[in-house]
Amino acid sequence: MTSSEEPSMGSASTDDIVRKSANYHPNIWGDYFQNYTFDDVALHTCEQEVEMMKEEVKKMLKEAKSEPLKQMNLVDSLQRLGLTYHFEQEIEEAMQELHNHDINAFIKTDDLYNTALYFRLLRQHGYNAPYGMCILPKKKFCDLCNLICQKFKYNAFNETDIFNKFKDEKGTFKSNLVGDIKGLLSLYEAAHLSLHGEDNLDDALTYATICLTRSTENLSYPISHLQASTACFRTTTP
Repeated sequence: MTSSEEPSMGSASTDDIVRKSANYHPNIWGDYFQNYTFDDVALHTCEQEVEMMKEEVKKMLKEAKSEPLKQMNLVDSLQRLGLTYHFEQEIEEAMQELHNHDINAFIKTDDLYNTALYFRLLRQHGYNAPYGMCILPKKKFCDLCNLICQKFKYNAFNETDIFNKFKDEKGTFKSNLVGDIKGLLSLYEAAHLSLHGEDNLDDALTYATICLTRSTENLSYPISHLQASTACFRTTTP
């Protein structure tokens, strides 16, 4: 047999190869994207609409300066929608204004939801929310300490635990909060932003988790819909 007659590797016909089928379902999009033609006019129109909506939201943030509660909830909505990168300057200004506000001037004594929201937003944006005892001697810190406080937005004079008003004389959270599901959810989120040594926030997290877990059977929509995706509601089955 000559070299020209020797069989070569890989010369087998592809018809002889049997491939197993994975039985994949047909693509629901079909060939839509293969035949898709982009409309530049439609894109430009969408971009214009987006810019108009952004300007409208900026206007809403500015108009809410005189209404801290509205301002807080607007910023919280933008965060949950993942849109804060469009309004970084406006949100920073809003947080500075909230930090300078007296919380007792615009949040009711029994409003757990907005109190916890106020605390969480300030912590998330790098401000020292009013919680716990100050580590600096009151009115006896030097200019350097003052500069450090300004740099890190820390209020060295604040010794107020804003959650104290929701506790009884024994230092435990009041029993009437059990039915405030919206407030407990807000407290649950805020308690995750505790700093080292803030043991009371750890207690708040435990309290909120227990109350929310026990109340799952009596929740109404839409809060009940969050049960499957909220960590504090997760239970293990045997």
